[in-house]
Amino acid sequence: MNKFKTITALLLTGILTLSLLTACGNSTSSDHADSSTAGPSQIVSSAQGGQQSSPEETSDGLVVTTAGKVQGTLNDGVYTYLGVPYAHATERFVPAQAVEPWEGVFQADTYGNISPQGAMFGMPGQAQPGTDNNCQNLNIWTPGVGDDGARPVMVWLHGGGFSNGSGNDQGYQGGNLSRSGDVVVVTVNHRLNLFGHLDLSAYGEKYEQSANVGITDIVAALEWIQDNIAAFGGDPDNVTVFGQSGGGAKVLALMIWAPA
Repeated sequence: MNKFKTITALLLTGILTLSLLTACGNSTSSDHADSSTAGPSQIVSSAQGGQQSSPEETSDGLVVTTAGKVQGTLNDGVYTYLGVPYAHATERFVPAQAVEPWEGVFQADTYGNISPQGAMFGMPGQAQPGTDNNCQNLNIWTPGVGDDGARPVMVWLHGGGFSNGSGNDQGYQGGNLSRSGDVVVVTVNHRLNLFGHLDLSAYGEKYEQSANVGITDIVAALEWIQDNIAAFGGDPDNVTVFGQSGGGAKVLALMIWAPA
């Protein structure tokens, strides 16, 4: 653990120092989140809504996850699910918690929050709406649900030097790859820059993992995928994690992070 924290700190100290003012200024969240990632506007009440004990699936794109029902959209033969919560960050600098089950149907037709964006290599971070510490959500593209497809699962980790970027970028839409390769594509949003890697361990046991909560977010996403991806036509025993630039470095970090 100490060795990993030291390596991560050395890699990130420069870019995190540059991102301090920008990231904090761009944040639209408070120290404590007041609601789960699944906002009220995304939940449609249903007479049959409620917590389910195990994932299931139906042919109309309605999927039942361990937290509740999720409704996707069908686009050019590919089912798309956007902004699906995999965890919930109730406060900054500590690992996220499991998603609280919801009643009704989560409408996964809109991208979710992304991490506050930080500076990198002297360039200021880009201010944009929809940034929040509570950004633990993912996007899924799949050729089919309810068909026992057991397709390979490809989890994309975006670049950005651990400081900026998101799984919502237009260039990362997984529809074409999902369609042509008959695979399930997942992109992940997680905490970045100071929100994901500021080492506050000197301030007590509560913040022991503060330098790596961006990585613990990704681990939480992979755990969610293990529990739920079969409902989206994927094979939980055939998951590939890949990425570009900072995303590739995140893959390396996962390789030496025991919980992953």
